[in-house]
Amino acid sequence: MKLVVAIILGFTPMLLLSQSLECEKFRNGKFVYPNLPGNLSVRKGDTQKSYSNGKLQAIWKVDWLDECTIQLTCKKITGDALNFKKGDRIYSEIISIDGDCMSIRAFLFQGEQRKSIGVTGTMCLE
Repeated sequence: MKLVVAIILGFTPMLLLSQSLECEKFRNGKFVYPNLPGNLSVRKGDTQKSYSNGKLQAIWKVDWLDECTIQLTCKKITGDALNFKKGDRIYSEIISIDGDCMSIRAFLFQGEQRKSIGVTGTMCLE
């Protein structure tokens, strides 16, 4: 029982911190992926464009569900290297911020079916 209480208390500061993230600066901008050189996303208003090595790959509709949670819906695929199709959705939440970089947890949905477990990654303002 003491172990359960210790674990809960250990996570409490992280939960409080995650509730106070300031995600506003990530609503628009050019984003690079430190672990995926050559990939870039440009988000402006309700549109996000994904590029690979300078070539447009996909166009997404952007819906902010709350301050730090975004849903991207694939509107158009222009590249042939992606495993997405029109109508696919990526549900993504910002889980931490370090300067101009955000760590995210993302889930892919095709139709109503979730196709991936929570994948984590990092995006940084260019």
